[in-house]
Amino acid sequence: MPFYHVTRADRLPSILRHGLGGFDGGRNWECEDGVYLASDPAIGLAVMLQHYCEFGAADSVPSEEVASWRCIVVDDSRIRVELLRPDPEFPEPSGRSMIYDGVVDVRGMPVLDVDGVLAPGAAPAGAPAS
Repeated sequence: MPFYHVTRADRLPSILRHGLGGFDGGRNWECEDGVYLASDPAIGLAVMLQHYCEFGAADSVPSEEVASWRCIVVDDSRIRVELLRPDPEFPEPSGRSMIYDGVVDVRGMPVLDVDGVLAPGAAPAGAPAS
């Protein structure tokens, strides 16, 4: 089962160079330490949307913001299960959102834009990298 991490396109070069969690280039917002991974890409998109609705700049253009989001498909073979813990923002440890206490090498992993995630019949795990 793959995991999904949603981020902004401008963060991809650093993520691809250092791995998820491999470089402290700042956080998108106040959150716990670790790499946030979701069991479904829609969860990652929902978190980004919620944060944008609550904290987005008043002069930003919503369509441009959403267009800048990218979803990294993370093969579970790159994850050490013992480094996963439940995301405290989810009401119960459902496995839908997890925090990874390590660095995830995502080189060669597919990267989808929002349209690629939401396309009917999309198979994110097999999608080509953008």
